[in-house]
This record gives sequence, C-alpha cells and structure tokens, in this order.
Amino acid sequence: MITAKKHLFIKLREVPEAGKSYSFSQDDTVLADELKDILKNNPFQADFTIQPMGDEAYHISGSIKAKMNLTCALCAIEFPFEVYEKINEILYIDKKHHSRKEKQGRANHISDYKEGGAFCTELHKDELNVAEFLHELIAVAEPPYPMGKPDCETSCENYQKAVEKGLFKPHDQIDEDSAEKSPFAVLKDLKLNS
Repeated sequence: MITAKKHLFIKLREVPEAGKSYSFSQDDTVLADELKDILKNNPFQADFTIQPMGDEAYHISGSIKAKMNLTCALCAIEFPFEVYEKINEILYIDKKHHSRKEKQGRANHISDYKEGGAFCTELHKDELNVAEFLHELIAVAEPPYPMGKPDCETSCENYQKAVEKGLFKPHDQIDEDSAEKSPFAVLKDLKLNS
C-alpha cells in the first residue's frame, strides 16, 4: 500500500535546479481515492511546477481544476461547483522544529498579504505530500454559503416553493416579531433579586 502512494510524495531536495513539472488527474486512482471525500468521483486536473529557490525554499506554481458536488444553502438542491485555483506558494523546509515557546520577530498580519503574492507553507520534512496539498487547496475553495445559482433567492423555483409552503421566510421579510420568538427574549423580563 505504501509503495502505491510513493509517487504522491515529492522529495523536494531531488528537484533539479531548472525545476520540474508535475501533472495529476482523476486517472491516478491512488490520488483520486485520497480526494474522494471532497470530490467524490468528479474529475480533476492539477498541473504545477516546483522550482528550487535556494536554502531549503521551493516555489510551486500552477493550477488545479476540479468539480465538487455542493448543496445549495437556500434550497438544498445539489449542484456541481467548478473549482479553479491558481497555485503560487513558497514551500520552506524548517531545518529545526521550533517550539511554541520561541518568539518570532513579528506577527503575520493580513495587512502583510499582497494581492497575487505567494503564500508560504512550512514543511517539517523534505517532501511534499501531493494528496494533502491538493486536498487543502480544494477544501479552501469551497464557498461557506454555496448557492446553486447567483440569483437563487429571486429566481430559484425550489426556493420559491419552500417560501410558499412556509418552511422559511425570505431574508428581506424577516420581521421584528421573529426576534420576539427567540428563546432568549424571556431574559429581558427577568428581574434579579439583589
């Protein structure tokens, strides 16, 4: 079993100075099995190049295309979601594993992020687990509030039927009375004996 997954671990120190290109798809049954929990049996294609940058740093660039089956947050219908993520990262091999007790020179803030700039990933070994890397990229691309159509609230027939049946109210029609039905509404009448 381990030998079957061997090609999914790229030894970074063995990547030539000129760099090396890699390509993975659903035809790779071992990788497809590793991504099955997030992609099911949907197709995917990942193409990227790894280029050494010197002193335990490597630049990885490319893209991944995939399809996911998602459920609409409004009408609960399943729909295919297209994932297209560009890969632009710097992989850094940490020579010594730092403990949490050590201090860093400065915090990493979102204000340090540059649009289109590379992300940095710290590795504790000199190999990249392709399955883990691609799984994370695809998972992060999943929207937190998936909608089957961009205009699902206004034109989705399933959403409109659910509103007509009274299963829920549209966001623009939620009135103040619904706030009164909150289980916490009784707390405003609570009197403390002091």
